[in-house]
Amino acid sequence: MRRRLRAARRFFYAAYAPEDAERIAPFVDAARDQGHLVWTDCIDAESALMDLGAALRQARAVLVFCSARAFASRAIYKQLVLAARGHKAILPLYLDDQLPPDQYFYYLSKHQSLRATEPDAAARFLGALEELERGRRKWMDIEPPAAPSPVRFPQPVPARETAAA
Repeated sequence: MRRRLRAARRFFYAAYAPEDAERIAPFVDAARDQGHLVWTDCIDAESALMDLGAALRQARAVLVFCSARAFASRAIYKQLVLAARGHKAILPLYLDDQLPPDQYFYYLSKHQSLRATEPDAAARFLGALEELERGRRKWMDIEPPAAPSPVRFPQPVPARETAAA
């Protein structure tokens, strides 16, 4: 029984756009290396909704990997709404330096967020997961680890600006 409870506390749901799978892989791999269970199944068909709903209900928290592609996806928005209605802790992790659209802003602005562009993103991400596992919804006041994290995440490539004609 105790082992099952510990596994449930370490289970996280990852909401992301399928096109961002390579960009979120370092974060998911780092979480799994620390012993966390991360659901990473993207939905492409409506038939997967039952599995998605069960995973969302059982997850300790929802990791929302925010990008322009994710903000354009109705599926990500639905997952975010389901998480909010289920009173799940939400960890927004911004892959791009982009503000969320208004429909996302309501749900994401309530929660502390992380940016992949920060120099200590790896340590902050893993620290946030540990605090979420303990049931805390705030982690910014937690002291960073004494030793730098061995995990290094790739920095996002800045979007190219098109010249106005």
